[in-house]
Amino acid sequence: MSEYEHSPVPPERRKSLLTVSAVWFGFPMILTNAVPGGVVVAMLGFWKGMAAIVAANLVMLVYVGLLSYRAGSTGQSFSLQATATFGRIGYVIASGFLATIVVGWFAFNTGATGATLHQAFGWHEQLVAVLAGLAFIAVTYLGIRALSWLGMVAAPLFIVCGLIAVVIVAGEHDLGAIFSYPGVAGADAITFGAAVSLIMATFADSGTMTADFTRWSANGRQAVLATATAFPVASLIAQITGGVVVAAGAIASAASVGGNFLPILTNGHGVLLSALAAVFVFVNLGSVCSHCLYNGALSWSHLTGTRMRVMTLVLGVIGTLAAL
Repeated sequence: MSEYEHSPVPPERRKSLLTVSAVWFGFPMILTNAVPGGVVVAMLGFWKGMAAIVAANLVMLVYVGLLSYRAGSTGQSFSLQATATFGRIGYVIASGFLATIVVGWFAFNTGATGATLHQAFGWHEQLVAVLAGLAFIAVTYLGIRALSWLGMVAAPLFIVCGLIAVVIVAGEHDLGAIFSYPGVAGADAITFGAAVSLIMATFADSGTMTADFTRWSANGRQAVLATATAFPVASLIAQITGGVVVAAGAIASAASVGGNFLPILTNGHGVLLSALAAVFVFVNLGSVCSHCLYNGALSWSHLTGTRMRVMTLVLGVIGTLAAL
């Protein structure tokens, strides 16, 4: 199936609202998005931190939603939108810059897969990173439909693992105390505006490139609805989960570690939970890696006049090597 690297997606090739929503809501509902939620709560305290999280996600809804509406209305990818906005020369800077950043995120999170599973279970870090990179490349190569399938698995798996982590925390800490959590870094550690910016920065790049996903929507309205499943819904679930485990006192060095709740799952709670945690890491980080690689490959294919799948292989190999 064509990924329409150089032309708008024709109306007859558009996808259902569920399919496009699954692409988007499976992206921000990830462990690495729980981290900034925890950091902000640690810096500001529970209620002020939650207010910053909500404010940031509402801004993202407006920003990404407007870009998505245009994508759903025209069928144009980010590169095609950038060409129409900045011209044939100017778009190279915007598209090339963001496409390179997201490939960097692919490399970072592929390396993080190996590092995380090494820290949790002692697995060979580089070998795991290579195997993970190859798997993530394979998913991306299959195109937008595979991202939708991955989202339908990754998001429910996050919810299950997040709930398990909260239940474990509730058995060891007083959850009622989270509402009075004052933070650990002092009142002047970070401003409210800086906290909002920190939350937004997590997905500012791929959010700007939303057209790569929402151009598959039947129309602009459905594109906005699909976006809303990511911002605020999926993103809030991830960041609030991170904030709750931090406010409950379950995370050491919360101001720097944030809401990474994986150690809660792997800290002596049985083989089955450890196995679930391993699958969770692979699928969860695989979601962000595949989405980022798709963004990067689609933009670079337009920049170089090639196909998305060719650039997926090229950039995927480069990113995997960089992850080592």
